[in-house]
Amino acid sequence: MQALIREWDGECVVTRFDRASGAWIFIAIHDRTLGMAMGGCRLTTYAAPRDGLRDALRLASGMTLKWAAIDFPFGGGKAVLAVPGPLDAGTRDGLLGRFGELKLALLNFLDYPIKVLTRLFHKALTIWKLHHGI
Repeated sequence: MQALIREWDGECVVTRFDRASGAWIFIAIHDRTLGMAMGGCRLTTYAAPRDGLRDALRLASGMTLKWAAIDFPFGGGKAVLAVPGPLDAGTRDGLLGRFGELKLALLNFLDYPIKVLTRLFHKALTIWKLHHGI
């Protein structure tokens, strides 16, 4: 996995193993030139954790291009939750809760309070709509 990260042209990767579910969590931040990294979350099974990391890196890079292509003021980021197989509802909910806690910890570390993020998103959406005549 180190070689994948070393060869990637992105900014950072956060990796966490969730012992309770057996899942690997990968958060990839590709580029924040246009703004804070935004993307989505993919929860799926991979043959190996390395494949989940590779997918997170690829998807984060794609989000950078997607936001730039529509002239939206965000950078590219993506999270992948690589689960070992189907999870029962309780295990899945627990994993998603811990993933949310990890994201909040990162936001606090990066000094992006939730209210600021929400305001930025709505402002960016308004600008984008005005720019595109929507």
